[in-house]
Amino acid sequence: MTDLSDAPVITPPGLPILDAAGWVGRACWAELRLSLMLTHWLAVEPDPAASAVFWAERSDAADRAEGWHRRLPELREFPRESFINASSDAVADLFNDLTVLDAPEGTELRRGALAAVLRGLRLGYHAHQDVVVGPADGPTATTLNAALRSTFGVGGFDPDPAWTEAVDAAGGLP
Repeated sequence: MTDLSDAPVITPPGLPILDAAGWVGRACWAELRLSLMLTHWLAVEPDPAASAVFWAERSDAADRAEGWHRRLPELREFPRESFINASSDAVADLFNDLTVLDAPEGTELRRGALAAVLRGLRLGYHAHQDVVVGPADGPTATTLNAALRSTFGVGGFDPDPAWTEAVDAAGGLP
């Protein structure tokens, strides 16, 4: 019999299941909260071009949230909903602050803030790519790649520097 104790590991192990589920749940929460924020903004947005961007990004955020929710494990001891929460109080506060950008004349600020949030999500998703390894992480890697592709855009607006700093100060997303 061959001794495999010194055999090289070809694929490193991924995160333990509860840690992996926690990250996926935080991504789900961030996307759900982004969708709610955009819904609120749409109620006050007077610019049709900005509304079109917000509708498209709201739809994409809802799709990403649904994708992340599908990736949560089904464990009797840990219901899926127990994983869906903000990564920190600072991230929850960030989304609260973003939601109140609802003055009708704040279109450009909202578009810049949205670009900053999508940038933060994209950076967070990109950083997580190195952690998603192994056969068990294949479906999550697929969802992660789709999320990365769909966080580009925002109708030609650049991230607002103040909101970019706020996302960074909150510890990043998701």
